[in-house]
Formats: sequence, C-alpha cells, structure tokens
Amino acid sequence: MKKFIYLMLLACPLIIASCGDDDLDSNSIFDTSAIKRTDFDNWLLENYSKP
Repeated sequence: MKKFIYLMLLACPLIIASCGDDDLDSNSIFDTSAIKRTDFDNWLLENYSKP
C-alpha cells in the first residue's frame, strides 16, 4: 500500500505539469491550395466518389 501511495505522490506532479498551454502558430502543415484535376481525376470523382 505504501508503494502505491508513493507512486501516486510521484505521478501527480507529472500529470499536473503536463497540462500546460502550448502556443500554436497559424501555419498549417496541410496544403490548402486548389487541386489541379485531370480528366481522369474528374471521371473517378464522378463515377466512384459520388454515388
């Protein structure tokens, strides 16, 4: 039982410290530019993606 109490006393500060605020920038890793589609891409979109 003492081991469990010691483990909890050690784990609580780590859990509390891990809940910090992160400063996020507005840069995205995903490309948001328009996609250039070919005729084949349009055909696939119409015949397989859209029911």
